[in-house]
Amino acid sequence: MLRPLAHAALLCLIACGSGSALARQAGAALMAACCPSQPAPLSFGAVQARALTPRPRCMLWRPLGQCTRLIQTRLMASTAPTAAGSGERQAFAGSSADELAQWLSGGGIPTGSYGQGSAKSVVQLWEEVEAGETQLFIEGGRPLREVSVLNVLLKNSKGQTLYEAEQVLPNGARRRRGLPLSEKLLPGERWQEAVVRGIVEELGPVLPQEPQVEVDEASMEESVETKESQSYPGLLSKYVCKRVSARVLSGLPEEDFCTAEERSDGTLQHCWVWR
Repeated sequence: MLRPLAHAALLCLIACGSGSALARQAGAALMAACCPSQPAPLSFGAVQARALTPRPRCMLWRPLGQCTRLIQTRLMASTAPTAAGSGERQAFAGSSADELAQWLSGGGIPTGSYGQGSAKSVVQLWEEVEAGETQLFIEGGRPLREVSVLNVLLKNSKGQTLYEAEQVLPNGARRRRGLPLSEKLLPGERWQEAVVRGIVEELGPVLPQEPQVEVDEASMEESVETKESQSYPGLLSKYVCKRVSARVLSGLPEEDFCTAEERSDGTLQHCWVWR
């Protein structure tokens, strides 16, 4: 039996056969978002709809939050003008890492080096898109990645600031960082919440179970920077950065230290220094 959202999409597609193009796009986007691997379409006049009885391969259902985001993205892409039109940007509307790789290649970005050395893979970029950490567009005729980043200037009792000096990747390659603790903001997340989440996620192994974090909200500054990504070579990235000072009241080492992060491809080591 079809899930309610997919059923609603089917009804929308059938009912809107003579309706507006936008309504038909909405139904198609909803169906595509909620059932990423669908059976072959059946024809209802000028409208394409899906079979009422799902075939065995139509088994992957997305969570409601992902459906909503994908619907918005697909509608934005379907209604946005092309780069050759009014010049407005067009959102990436793919639904897999393979489609993302094709989208990047079509935008003139070779991905042969992705996943090698210190570069991240296309799959990792797709995971950022799926998590809502990254948005992708075609702007000015080329792919653009947009990220909202929070930089936390963690202070110790000596007034020094904590920096991530480098990362040691699972393949043994080293990636120089020289950045304060950084975390991508999630959709709708308040930056005050992201400060605590970022500290716990990045430094959890060396912190007490329930760390007390003091945030200097008055110190928050915001800036925008556009440059080529170090993690994804050739991909122009726009970073909307918030920077704020904070400190962990107790339990954080006062000397240089390292933390380890377990990932699907192995262990990522973070090397932290005080300056």
